[in-house]
Amino acid sequence: MKSFYTLFLAIILANMLTAQKVTIVGNYSEHVVSMCAQGCEFYEIGVFRLTKSLPIDEKTRLELVYQRSVPMVVTGELKIVQDLPTVAGPQADTEYMGKYVDVEHFEAESFEVVNIVKTSISEQDFASYTDKKDYSIKVTVLNPTDRELKLKIRTDFNKFENFKIEPKGESSVICFVKNDGWSSNIKLMLTEQSVQEDDIFKHAYEQGKKSGFLFFYEDYIEIKNITKY
Repeated sequence: MKSFYTLFLAIILANMLTAQKVTIVGNYSEHVVSMCAQGCEFYEIGVFRLTKSLPIDEKTRLELVYQRSVPMVVTGELKIVQDLPTVAGPQADTEYMGKYVDVEHFEAESFEVVNIVKTSISEQDFASYTDKKDYSIKVTVLNPTDRELKLKIRTDFNKFENFKIEPKGESSVICFVKNDGWSSNIKLMLTEQSVQEDDIFKHAYEQGKKSGFLFFYEDYIEIKNITKY
């Protein structure tokens, strides 16, 4: 009987170590690697790799195809699972061809498509963009959660700017963009202020695991398509 309870306790502890509840606010995306022999399809929310694709409806599927990603709040568990590593490219390392390895992936339990970012640009700044001069855009960030968010934002590789949003509230930030003379879009990144910037993806992942919550949003903004004011 003692050995039974020892085994039962070991199973419980193993589950505790390999499964952790996490809520993620970020962009859901689906990827297919070209010239690939194994592990060619993968799915992400924020900086987390999912165990499988989300069962999104047809409207969201079309938005995903057009926008490349869809903003969501996803709740689930981090788990250690067995998966085939991606083997791609003409000079791919085939050591793990056909071999499953232990990896940590996110298994979604629930998800909701939400609005996170609205962007706009003044007529004057749009004229500056058209004339290949530096310009600014207005980014309004919506908080779909019941907690106060302390976030930071940047466009392209500029310096991050800190701001806060009340629960279910919104906040606007004016972001400077250096015009390189040819790009028609800019990269927008949003994450929590506490995420370190020396290896931002790694630190975001570690913080999400540790705290059970992560806000991490990346998107490309097409300047010609955003709202003018």
